[in-house]
Amino acid sequence: MKNLKYKAVDGRGLPVALPVPSTAVNGVPLALGNAGLYGIPITDRVTPELRAALRAPQGLRDGQATVLLPGIGMSVDLGVVPNGTALFSKLYLSAAGALTTTNTDLFVGWLLPGNYVGMRNN
Repeated sequence: MKNLKYKAVDGRGLPVALPVPSTAVNGVPLALGNAGLYGIPITDRVTPELRAALRAPQGLRDGQATVLLPGIGMSVDLGVVPNGTALFSKLYLSAAGALTTTNTDLFVGWLLPGNYVGMRNN
């Protein structure tokens, strides 16, 4: 599939570097946005103190953690995301093949960083 960006390799879910609130705790589920997506941080949230102690996971920026998205099997590039769509919002596919935020169209997933769509396993 030419538009596949990331794929869950073990069937548990997709691990993604995401911005998380300061209250995020490794291993404790948290809501991502307000559209029903949740994740489980599998690393600590990176802070300047964690970085200074040389304990920050490689590749993460301050304020990020690696978050497991249970049930999300892949992220794909489905084209242009509607302007103003918030991170973790639900995305739909119109009959014409365009991404929308209109819930009468086909639900395909949630907006992830990079303007990719996180698609659940069916």
